Amino acid sequence: MKKQLIAKKSIDISAPASKVWNVITTDETVSVFMLGMKPLTDWKEGSPINWVGRHEGEEHNIAKGSIQELSLNKKLQYSFFYGGYGHADIPEHYQTVVLELESFNDRQTRLTAQQGDYSVFEDGETYIKHADSFWSQAVLKIKELSEAK
Repeated sequence: MKKQLIAKKSIDISAPASKVWNVITTDETVSVFMLGMKPLTDWKEGSPINWVGRHEGEEHNIAKGSIQELSLNKKLQYSFFYGGYGHADIPEHYQTVVLELESFNDRQTRLTAQQGDYSVFEDGETYIKHADSFWSQAVLKIKELSEAK
């Protein structure tokens, strides 16, 4: 059995979990930390989530998934498939993205973001490096947005 390849990043945020939750579930702020990718969803458990972005001036809708779990101020989990990899759109090629919030008090929250499993891809080691880099930047942006007055 292959070793799982899951990108995982955590950061402590000086804001209540409710504010961090709003950042990770509001279309406008999500598109900021998702590097311009806009979510198209109603933010309800079981609903589809499509990601629309721009490449070379043209709009693209090649990423999708579904919201698997929503636990207010605690956990957002969704599946994620990116068609740009050139892999078949089959369940094995969907990653799971989990954003978990751990509240320490009404002013401190730990965010843990993870995405994977990339071991299902022959070039999974390359993908995990990209995911690690992406989430390193994304958690910092979520922190910045959450701590803004």
